[in-house]
Amino acid sequence: MILKHIFDNNSRFTWVTCALAICLSIYALYQPGITGASYYDDTRPLSALSKVKDIDSARSFVFSETSGPLGRPIAMLSFLLNTGDYPNDIAAILKINIFIHTLNTFLVFGFGYLITLLLRNELSDTDKQATYKKALITGSLLSLFWGLSSLNVSATLIPIQRMATLSAFFVFAGLNLYVFGLYRQSQATLLKSNNNSGLLFQIIGIFAFGFLAVFTKENGALLPIYILVLEITLFSRLSSIQKRRSLRLAGGLLVLAIVLIYLLIHFVQNNGQLPGRDYTALERLISQPQILIEYFKLAFIPNIESFNPFHDNTKFVTLDSLSLPSLAGLFLILASLVFSVIYRKKYVTLSFAIMWYLGAHVLESTNLNLELYFEHRNYIAILGPYFFLASLLISLPNKYKLPTVFLSSIYLLYLAFNLYLTTSLWGNKPLAAHQWFQAQPGSSRASEHLAIELFNQNKWQDAAKVMELQIANCPDCTSSVAHAMFFSCLLKQNEKANIYYNKLFVLKEDTLNTRAIPSIFNKLSQAVSNNDCTAFTLKDIKKLNQAFLELPSSPFNKKLLYLQNLYVIAIKERNVTAAIEVLSRAWEEQNDFLIANELTALLLKNKQVEFATEIAEEYCMKLPSHVMLRNKHSNECDLLREKVRKATIYD
Repeated sequence: MILKHIFDNNSRFTWVTCALAICLSIYALYQPGITGASYYDDTRPLSALSKVKDIDSARSFVFSETSGPLGRPIAMLSFLLNTGDYPNDIAAILKINIFIHTLNTFLVFGFGYLITLLLRNELSDTDKQATYKKALITGSLLSLFWGLSSLNVSATLIPIQRMATLSAFFVFAGLNLYVFGLYRQSQATLLKSNNNSGLLFQIIGIFAFGFLAVFTKENGALLPIYILVLEITLFSRLSSIQKRRSLRLAGGLLVLAIVLIYLLIHFVQNNGQLPGRDYTALERLISQPQILIEYFKLAFIPNIESFNPFHDNTKFVTLDSLSLPSLAGLFLILASLVFSVIYRKKYVTLSFAIMWYLGAHVLESTNLNLELYFEHRNYIAILGPYFFLASLLISLPNKYKLPTVFLSSIYLLYLAFNLYLTTSLWGNKPLAAHQWFQAQPGSSRASEHLAIELFNQNKWQDAAKVMELQIANCPDCTSSVAHAMFFSCLLKQNEKANIYYNKLFVLKEDTLNTRAIPSIFNKLSQAVSNNDCTAFTLKDIKKLNQAFLELPSSPFNKKLLYLQNLYVIAIKERNVTAAIEVLSRAWEEQNDFLIANELTALLLKNKQVEFATEIAEEYCMKLPSHVMLRNKHSNECDLLREKVRKATIYD
């Protein structure tokens, strides 16, 4: 229907052919990355895929996710296409990710095309074919710049970042419908016909696709802000879309106000602190300008080694360490924002690019409790600067046409070549692990990723050397010391292993983020049980878990994981009393069915029927907050009660 309204037969064929050619090229350039790896953020949300066996377990997978306050159910629903693929068939997950990125490239093409049509629609002397040609070139350049950007690789080739790209798909689709709706309205106004033409497309674009975007990933809520940026820059001079414009502006400003108030409340409620982080909210805020400038530079001048999943070694700025580059970056970002607001009607396209880029970062690159640096945050943000570049090239005088075409072609080939090299590196797991370790000195994640890669190849000695190098770069990195202890123990380097063991008790006092540590302790426990590690006993591993269990509970330090380790050790020691005690503490931490089921079984085995009944009834009373999970909860409740009932009858 949309094609019918905005293209004649010839232009429609050209548009589709051109868009498909670009999309197929992007798809082909991403193929080397299909053989890539899974990373740290994938484990928790995707490991539950192996448990999806029926409708109830699928429902639980979709609605039990905790990545964001809304649970991201649409993103989780998309992963049901990969049931059984994680962790053994990452390629199957990445194929869908690449397909989504290809679809997004198509939508970016349409976005550039539709904006150009709308902007030229009011010109009385506009030649129809010339307009289509300019729209075609704009859409082509925009989608090529964006689709060939190596900055988008991490969003596409990290399995869990489907959350970001799928949310962007709904944002791009919503924007396309919105702009098309405005185009219909503009045409109707100029023809003096029904001025409500296109309203339905605008409503669907904003509300329906906005809803889908938000429940895929929360930053989909920025869709009205993108529309606000369009309205006050590129569309500000269009008289044919004035009807309801004040309402559209009010809606965008309202969402912007809500976002800013939310950020302020978050700051005040946490007293400017970010639990589990080494930096405060203010320090994160003043660190972001340099990072935003770095993102921007990489968008236009790619650096293959910079595009990787590991940026936990990014340094933050403190008020005491404000340097000239930090102050210059802060000034540049603030000055750019002020410039774009003041001169939004004079330097329209430049102001659009600045506002779009900064607006897209208003949530993830401000004061929320997030890590400092992630490339996938630019997936939508860089669209604005690329649109400016495409518009600039198109607006150059005809006398510069030949050199412009030549230089643009060279630059696009340069981007394509860098994208191919980047995806090829990501697809070569051993090589990528080595290069990223060298590119990110001091990164615990990069070193641990390489060490695990070497460990899986049975190169234990090399894995241990990697961790020693990492500790030299970051002596206070607790998870790195834990890994070094594990590898030293496997290599029978008992003296080294004990040094690292004792150091952990010292480091844990100042450790805020222990996400990687419980799994290391679990592996160490298994190695001790199998006599692969002789430096320690299960009693030693128990002391480690108990020590870290004393740390304050936070999203970055979950006591439940240490309790799981202690439970496994108690079972290995055949200490039922200790197992019950540990599971009881675990139950206090989280009223989970697996814990309740295991705890009631142990209690019944130990003739503690009254306690088992209490646990079963307590579980039954705590209904899930999500209504979609209540049927599953009811079935689990019946299982627990039946287990207790049978035990009572047997007694």
